[in-house]
Amino acid sequence: MTIEKFFRELDGFFGKNEIEEAGVFLEKALKEARETGDLSLELSVLNEMMGYYRSTDQKEKGLQSVEDGLALIQKNGLEAHPGVANMWINMGTTLCHFERVEEAEVCYKNAEMFVMQSGAGALQMAGLYNNTAAVYVKTGRFEEAGKRYEKALECLAQIDENSEFWEDIQFNRIVTWLNMIVMNCVKQQGAGEENQQLVEKIKEIMSSEDFQNTESFPYAVKKCIHCFENLQDQQNKEWFEQFTGV
Repeated sequence: MTIEKFFRELDGFFGKNEIEEAGVFLEKALKEARETGDLSLELSVLNEMMGYYRSTDQKEKGLQSVEDGLALIQKNGLEAHPGVANMWINMGTTLCHFERVEEAEVCYKNAEMFVMQSGAGALQMAGLYNNTAAVYVKTGRFEEAGKRYEKALECLAQIDENSEFWEDIQFNRIVTWLNMIVMNCVKQQGAGEENQQLVEKIKEIMSSEDFQNTESFPYAVKKCIHCFENLQDQQNKEWFEQFTGV
């Protein structure tokens, strides 16, 4: 199986919302990659597995995919290879999700070094800053987390608003502001003026007809509802629920 075919078939399962079937497909693809000795395919499959098990909250399998990915990187001497930067990010995100924050921080530090060396785009840097900040929030280093979120927003501000990346800019701004709201709530500052300002910024984008016509809009709606549901903020949760049928 080629990498192109792998991603095409995997996208097909997600496109039809066949979540369990996607998991079965990932397992089969991993077995095939190992049997044929296809290193690139195996790395790609493991990378997707991390996100899949994270999103379906399968801790044991999620952590196993990280261990397998790390072992594959070490076995093939790829620790310092810029090509695995995204995998370092995904490993860090998965470890952080399953409360292995110290290990996650190591992964993010590796990723940051490679991403900066590669001259990666502002969108990738913004994503990295967002993910790293989550580790700092979990370990109570709120000042460091805040700086990372601000850096993420600075990266997004560097991109031309009229470029092909406009949709990605808006979506990533929403994600960053949601993360900042959660951080402030963890600091017990959730009712403050800062959070209200952030909520209004998110609502402004979500009310935009242009953004409502993007593929990212339904995902943004879900993220907003999930965020305010977890924060037990019923008023804001209901405001975003108005878009579930859009």
